[in-house]
Amino acid sequence: MNPRLWILLVLAGGLAVYLGVRTSTPVDSEVARERPPEEDEKIQLSTVPLECDVPSEPPQLSIRCEVPPGDKQVIHYFIDEAHGYYVESFDLEFYYKPAPNTTIENSPLTATQYVDNYLIANDTYRGCIYVTAIEMKDKIEHMGTTENWGARIANHGRYCAQNPQKLTPRSLKGRCLDE
Repeated sequence: MNPRLWILLVLAGGLAVYLGVRTSTPVDSEVARERPPEEDEKIQLSTVPLECDVPSEPPQLSIRCEVPPGDKQVIHYFIDEAHGYYVESFDLEFYYKPAPNTTIENSPLTATQYVDNYLIANDTYRGCIYVTAIEMKDKIEHMGTTENWGARIANHGRYCAQNPQKLTPRSLKGRCLDE
C-alpha cells in the first residue's frame, strides 16, 4: 500500500476515535446559564406594570443638544420636564442646521434615536448619539458646533407625577463613551 494512503487512514481513524469519545462538558453549559442577560434581552419598560399617580396635565418635555469641541462625532443631549414628572421612553429626532432657521423638514441630515429608559422626577436625563462619517458623507462636511444641531422629542411613553415606588433597573448602555 502507498505510504500516503496509510497516513490518511491513520488520521481518519484518529479523528473517528476523537469524535466518538468527545463529550460536552457540563461546566460550559453552567457558565452559559450563570451569565447575566445582555442589555438587549431586557424587558421593555412599557411591559412592566407602572404603579403611580398619573397627572391630568401631560408632560412638558424639552431637549437641548451640545456638540463638544474637537473631532468627535457625538451629540450630547439633555431632556428635562417642566413639572418634575417621571417620564419613560423617548423617540428623539436630531437634525443638522446649516443656517440658524433650518427646520427638521429641510435639514440635509437627520438622525433618530429610541431611548427605552426613563427620566427620573425632578432630574435631567443625559445621553448621546454618535453621527458616523457614513451618515455625514456628501451631506455635511463636519459636525459643526452646538448651534448647528437641533433636536425634538417626537414621542414619549408613560409618565407619573412622581417616581414609581419601584424603578425598573436600567444599565448605562447608551451613555456616552467619554463619560
